[in-house]
Amino acid sequence: MGLLLVVASGIRPVPAFAEEPEATDYSLPGRFALPWACGESFRVTWEPQGHWENGKATGVAYDFGLPVGTPVFAPAAGTAYFLRDDRPLETNFGHYIDLVVEGGWLIRLAHLAEEQSGEREVRAGELIGYSGVSGVTEAHLHVELLAREGHMWVRPDVERLDVLFGVPVADLVEETQVVNAGCAVSLAMDGEARLEVPDGPTPIGQPASLWLPLYNEGLEDAAVERAAVSLRGPDGTLSTVTAEGAWDVPGKGHAEITVPVRPDEAGPWAVEGVVLSVQGAAHHLPAAGGYLVDPAHVALVGLRTPPVLQVGEQVRVEVWLQNETDADAALDGLYVSGLTASHETWEAVADRRIVVPAGEYRRLILETASVPHSVGQWTATRVDALASGERLVLARVEEGLSVEGAEVAIERLEALPDDAATISLVVTNRGTVPTAPDDLLLWGEDADGWRDISLPGDLIGPLAPGESREVLLAADDYPLRPDFRLVDAGFWAAGEYLPLRLPPRLGYDAQASEPSEEAADSGTV
Repeated sequence: MGLLLVVASGIRPVPAFAEEPEATDYSLPGRFALPWACGESFRVTWEPQGHWENGKATGVAYDFGLPVGTPVFAPAAGTAYFLRDDRPLETNFGHYIDLVVEGGWLIRLAHLAEEQSGEREVRAGELIGYSGVSGVTEAHLHVELLAREGHMWVRPDVERLDVLFGVPVADLVEETQVVNAGCAVSLAMDGEARLEVPDGPTPIGQPASLWLPLYNEGLEDAAVERAAVSLRGPDGTLSTVTAEGAWDVPGKGHAEITVPVRPDEAGPWAVEGVVLSVQGAAHHLPAAGGYLVDPAHVALVGLRTPPVLQVGEQVRVEVWLQNETDADAALDGLYVSGLTASHETWEAVADRRIVVPAGEYRRLILETASVPHSVGQWTATRVDALASGERLVLARVEEGLSVEGAEVAIERLEALPDDAATISLVVTNRGTVPTAPDDLLLWGEDADGWRDISLPGDLIGPLAPGESREVLLAADDYPLRPDFRLVDAGFWAAGEYLPLRLPPRLGYDAQASEPSEEAADSGTV
């Protein structure tokens, strides 16, 4: 049998207790949060005495001037019953929630905007509705507190309530603006983040712990499940380090959590922000602090790239290292990386163990695994070392090299608008020297599968730098079906094979009267 609330008969009951209830804990109401967003304030419009004198409440009830549509959050964790007051009175509770909290309390939130039904467990601070005007003529939120007495909900002993919802009862008077300073969980940094390492200074590449001092301004304990820290490195770029764990930050209390870091570059690092995950909710915390990372024992003292490189020629980079310590230093590999003229990454590698004797220099030659196929200006931007399985930045550099030679590109491949049986092929020399392709090789596919097509070089002829030439290919002469899509291409010139640069998604539609979308997408990759 359900238990009817004593405030008035006719409203829907909250279920009776399944077992003998425990004694009511009068210390809890002071730790409940006000049911609106943390830091926001609303005016008290009616006190408990007015509710009692007019028969509008049994418990300790306050009305707050929340406009329609203001988010309403659970003041504590518990079981929420979503109800509707159908009493034919001038005013009633309308859509309301009875939240039963362990420790012997029921919190009623009335006049909500939308009707809900059923029951569910809710977390403190969880969104459970929106304020409205149901059951009354003027929008406000009715907040009422009832205490458990045996198997009944009754008016609490007012003399034992000094603080309600984190606010002294003496401050809960009509026309007073009340700020929600008692959020369920409200985390903040309690000082600067700091780095602690086992042996004093912070050497590059050594594991360390980043300590985050936290303070929970809320009323309930916070179980932090994940921490992500934004770091700005010495070169100005942002990176993130994360850690999974189970850290408890007590309500109105302090705690420290640690996030492992392994600095990969010497210089100053700054902590710029922290994101903590608490029961699936993200808490973004402004943060400060930082640390200084010492350089590696091996230093870069020289780097030289060839000033001019030919298309198809392997990149060879000369690197000089110095060991300034009194012990031999060993690396597991060395890398020079940078950007090509088309802003793609390139890398020259010495993939082997490298020992630099104490107090000495070591000269190394690093080579790229691939060769450049397009002309333009390349740059080397950084030198990395591999140590204990981790890549460490030895130095930031700015060295340029120019790639010259022949670069042939297909600019267009499409059916003529007035002759679907003829294909227009436009070839351009984007290189720095004249070239005369001996053969053009096209690879692609159609409904019948993969095709490779060879076109004699005399169709193209010699091309000066920057020169383009259109070639018309009749479908009767070359097996180009209407659904053919070009995937790759290359050419032979002066006994050397070089790839042809293609616009993205290049192809043609022999049924179309206008160039296809793919054909219109010109520009080299």
